[in-house]
Amino acid sequence: MNKPFDQMEVMLRVKNLLRVRAAYLVKQDIAKELEKKVKERTSELDKATDTLIKIMARVSEMRDNDTGKHVIRVGKYARILSEALGLPAHICYLIEKAAPLHDIGKIGIPDHILLKQGKLTDMEWERMRNHAQMGVDLLASHESLMVQLAASIALSHHEHWDGNGYPKQLRAVSIPIEGRITAISDVFDALTSQRPYKEAWPMQKAIEYIESKAGTHFDPQLVKLFIENIDKIIAIREQYKDLTENSIQQPIASLPIAMSN
Repeated sequence: MNKPFDQMEVMLRVKNLLRVRAAYLVKQDIAKELEKKVKERTSELDKATDTLIKIMARVSEMRDNDTGKHVIRVGKYARILSEALGLPAHICYLIEKAAPLHDIGKIGIPDHILLKQGKLTDMEWERMRNHAQMGVDLLASHESLMVQLAASIALSHHEHWDGNGYPKQLRAVSIPIEGRITAISDVFDALTSQRPYKEAWPMQKAIEYIESKAGTHFDPQLVKLFIENIDKIIAIREQYKDLTENSIQQPIASLPIAMSN
């Protein structure tokens, strides 16, 4: 405004500015309310997705293990390893939620193969190995990052660091990190868990087995982190112990085919 000020002009300018300010504040309030509703809606969708994933994981687990806590433990172990590796917090969270779906493809494996207590024939073993691809077929079409991670884990958690795994014979860092993390988590829990076809391995023997497979079955860096965080792993193992399970400090049994299925 130019001097000398005109009283009428000043009043009009002030009124206009106050109207603009009021409109701005209203717009801000609307934006905040919309943001709040979007966050609430996103949270609801995340909870729904999380619930569905838990249900799917439990369904797949009940096919060959009615004790139910294996998939929970695998997810918890996977988060410990993810955090120890220094992955971003939201990725650690997603891996914990996705890892329990690692064996979702077993839904498609016939009971006479999945529940067989003896050694699988070559034909049965090939059929069993198909569960990795079946898992991808079930999950890959969903756009959710969590479900995409679950699909990746389902496909890659049986790959070996030295390239002798399945189904793609990937090796070393070509195996997705989420698959490498879940591989250790899954095998350790299978070893230390009692099943109809095997007794639980003693804890120390299971740890030694994981260490012995560094550089062949497992990522050596992850094995190192696993050992460094073994107290946290054991705490999870005890917190989510199967109700029907005997002590894990039992005489060692021979490693069954079903452990690595």
